Amino acid sequence: MKMINLNQLRAFHQAAKHMNFSTAAKKLFITQPAVTAHLKLFEDHLEFKLFKKKGGKLNLTEEGKTIYKYSQKKFSIQKKN
Repeated sequence: MKMINLNQLRAFHQAAKHMNFSTAAKKLFITQPAVTAHLKLFEDHLEFKLFKKKGGKLNLTEEGKTIYKYSQKKFSIQKKN
């Protein structure tokens, strides 16, 4: 079983937090295409979609909501240490 790539999780976390790939890129000091690439690789690894677009708005899938809860815990613990 492959391990989760932390850079991909971080890109997902920021994108989900802000519901915007460009804002996530700014927060991570990377380009928007890099965020998109990280998210595609992450979704491919997980074998399910994390985001869905509806009417031009970005939303989390049910799986995305679950992973976001995990990422919130992961990154809040990291800040404390």
